[in-house]
Amino acid sequence: MEMTLKQLFDCARGKNIPAEFANEHVDYRSALRDELARTMGTPALRRRNAPEVFEILEEIAQEELPRRVQELIGMFAEVRQYGNNERVIYKKQLGRRRGKSYVTRATAAGVYETFRLDAETFELKPYVYAGAGIVDFERYLDGTEDIMDIYDILIEGLMDRIFEDIQACLISSWNDSGRPAANKVAVTAFDPDKMADMIQTVSAYGAPVIYCGPQFAAKMANGITYGSTVKMSDSDIEEFRNTGYIGKFAGAPVVVIPNSFVDEENTKLVFNPRFAYVLPAGKEKLVKIGLIGDTHFKEVENRDWSMEVQMYKKIGVGMVAEPNFWGIYYNAGIPDGGWDNSSLNIEP
Repeated sequence: MEMTLKQLFDCARGKNIPAEFANEHVDYRSALRDELARTMGTPALRRRNAPEVFEILEEIAQEELPRRVQELIGMFAEVRQYGNNERVIYKKQLGRRRGKSYVTRATAAGVYETFRLDAETFELKPYVYAGAGIVDFERYLDGTEDIMDIYDILIEGLMDRIFEDIQACLISSWNDSGRPAANKVAVTAFDPDKMADMIQTVSAYGAPVIYCGPQFAAKMANGITYGSTVKMSDSDIEEFRNTGYIGKFAGAPVVVIPNSFVDEENTKLVFNPRFAYVLPAGKEKLVKIGLIGDTHFKEVENRDWSMEVQMYKKIGVGMVAEPNFWGIYYNAGIPDGGWDNSSLNIEP
């Protein structure tokens, strides 16, 4: 069976490998490079076939980007795809806190008071993300540079920018006037009692889940006190040995969000390591993300025949949920990871 160019691109990414090739050890990246050399190995072939190649890259991005966004931040973000000319409209439920108190209160006649869940719509204003990477054409044909590496770097860079916007929304809510004192904690070293209290607060709205980076998770530990002795369970000790952090704290699952650096000097982390978020499972998603229109790729040929791969995508990001049903925890005892948190005026 002969693969199409789209299938080769998919297989080079480890996706949608045909069943008849699933058990074969094939270097799909080399096969893709050979096919691109055949179809784009001369200036004339390149001019003729480059539009097809970049059309495939755009098609892959349309499939890949929503999946990656959902995998990374789907736990607290609602992700939708919109057409290029569509307004990014979301509907937000109102009155749930009022309704919760009403349905538990009866009138003198024994009839429950009723309430109506109103809804309001809001619109996210999209903005543009763009990036570019250069692949030397001869080095690509020689196998020392890879167009898929540039593609992956562009997609990962876009993911980092989306995550940074989401994190900015979450962190900025620290000083929200509607946030109860029970829903935020600031400490100089991890305080298990305060985290347990926050979990209990959030549990009134759903099953709590803790989301944090590995640096925060590494400071968390369950302890059972017997007299003057604090003991960790054998399962927690084994998890620490194998992963560097525990999988549950006070009954709440700990979901560790992978962290990376925004620069090659390793001076600033993408995920602010001092923050953790306690969210109730099944509650309305805090963050709304609109992916607008197509993801565009194009090639610009430089004078030295190197390829500059450019990417363009419109995105809208916003945060709409009230802070009364989820918690935010700040541990100043963790190295700041290059983040300046002084503007938040957090006082542990």
